[in-house]
Amino acid sequence: MKNKLIMIVAALLLTAGTVWWFLPRPAVDADFKVHLVRAGVELENVTEQVDTDALAELLQGQTRGRFRRRFAPTQLMESTVDITGMDSRGHWHFSLDGETQVVYESAEKGGWPIKNGEELLDSVWKILNQ
Repeated sequence: MKNKLIMIVAALLLTAGTVWWFLPRPAVDADFKVHLVRAGVELENVTEQVDTDALAELLQGQTRGRFRRRFAPTQLMESTVDITGMDSRGHWHFSLDGETQVVYESAEKGGWPIKNGEELLDSVWKILNQ
């Protein structure tokens, strides 16, 4: 009976841990602020032309996967947007284009894929074009 109870508890803990591991995480904290926005093939600084508060609010609502993956180097495109900001956990960078949508701390460590990244890219461009 005791062994059966231990096995049941172990199975429950393993299941709970697995479920927790695969749930998406917030990309950034609620106190995220945008400091730099660059767009296009030349990564032109467009920070002064953008509503950074609206952009930060949009990014605060995003989720990411739990596993990092390599994404650099990437080829710059017309649709490329690079956003740098900071929250209570540190500096964060969003790299968005037609092929790659990641949030990362250091490109050398890899980035976390953003859930619904293509929709995010479209929403970011709507804010940039206002």
